Amino acid sequence: MIKLILVRHGETFHNRNNVIQGHGPGHLTPKGFNQARKLALYLKKIRIDKIYVSDLQRAVQTAAEIIKYHPNAKVEYDDRIRERNYGVFEGKKGLALHKSVLKSGLPRIHFKPTNGESWMEVYKRARKFLNQAIKKEDGKTILIVSHGGIVRNAIVSLLHDDVYDLSKFRHHNTGMTVIEIDKGKVRLKKLNSIKHLE
Repeated sequence: MIKLILVRHGETFHNRNNVIQGHGPGHLTPKGFNQARKLALYLKKIRIDKIYVSDLQRAVQTAAEIIKYHPNAKVEYDDRIRERNYGVFEGKKGLALHKSVLKSGLPRIHFKPTNGESWMEVYKRARKFLNQAIKKEDGKTILIVSHGGIVRNAIVSLLHDDVYDLSKFRHHNTGMTVIEIDKGKVRLKKLNSIKHLE
């Protein structure tokens, strides 16, 4: 059996101001650091064998708090689990992207910003990473510290859910989803849990 713990990074200044980050580094707010510390304390009692971290700053900062309590876990920084590349919309308010999607007439999942990625491309990227990680880390407990877009697409991929309905798997900052896979059977144990923040 493999246990996957999927985590979104803590709050950033761009999150707070509704600005699109994408492949930008992002920096945690004081609240974001506090969220990360609370999550780290919650995960302290759980054995973690491997930690995969997006190489973007906001994920690295979040993971650093968790890693303190898991000195024996192997840590790997991976650009395959970066947030979606929003291209020309990075650094802009979300409304600009929304208007462009509507103007294009395309389903949101197929809209590709100039110099960026579509949600379908992110889905394929997340699925490829997961398939390789699951095969490589079988029998272990794996923590993945990443981004809202990657976490949502990972959940859809693992549950074989409707890739056109990503919105129902939105994640709060440091929201945690736990999925167990045993002999091909996938069990969703927690979805977007923020119990650690209470």
